[in-house]
Amino acid sequence: VFAHWLRLVCFTHDEAGLIFAMFGAGMAFSSLLCGYLLNLAASRSWEGGPSSIGVTSVLIGVPLVGVPLFLLPKPTAPLGVGGEAIPFGCAAFALGLCLAMCFTLNSKICSDIFPPEMLNYVFAVFQLAIRVVSSVSELLAHAVVDEVFKIYEPDFKDIGCDEDAAKVLSMGMFACCNVGLAISCAVYTAMRYTYPEDCRRVWEPGHPGGETRQATTQRTRGAARAGQAAGGGELPTLHEES
Repeated sequence: VFAHWLRLVCFTHDEAGLIFAMFGAGMAFSSLLCGYLLNLAASRSWEGGPSSIGVTSVLIGVPLVGVPLFLLPKPTAPLGVGGEAIPFGCAAFALGLCLAMCFTLNSKICSDIFPPEMLNYVFAVFQLAIRVVSSVSELLAHAVVDEVFKIYEPDFKDIGCDEDAAKVLSMGMFACCNVGLAISCAVYTAMRYTYPEDCRRVWEPGHPGGETRQATTQRTRGAARAGQAAGGGELPTLHEES
């Protein structure tokens, strides 16, 4: 849908490729940024760190979706890669940087609240759900644009510059994106109250997988002590999980 919209606003294939490349670069750097933010949050309040980061990234993503669709100037004719593609690429980079944090956060949360022996199945189901939701969202976007905003005419064949159609498609994409972002925001908000309790429950020695996690923690501390003894440095303080 977004590729179709880029053609309707007179972007060439080269310009569209640049914009998609910037979006992919933002998603790539997102994992590094999210990891740094998680470490920063863990040093202050591990209980609300992942959920707070998730809510913030989603809320920032809402205006970032609207910036390229409604605010940035569009090219008036397909003249090749020009100045119009640069701000769109920057907006795509920022959008990818924010929205892709959800994948890193979801992996972190799943590893914290599920026992180790279940992680393979959880990640498999999680990836399946992502693929299904992605496919359904594409169909939903087309249905919304077709049935609600009436962009497609029976004789619509050629894809070219069409400002009116681009405006209608922008509203359809913005509406569909906001539905997904609203659901994500609600889930991360609720997780702020459920995530700490789930972590405590899973890490209890009596819970399945709790003994394994406790043993892993002890091995990590033993390795830290061995490294401290070999290097003569000060052993870092490792906080006990409640």
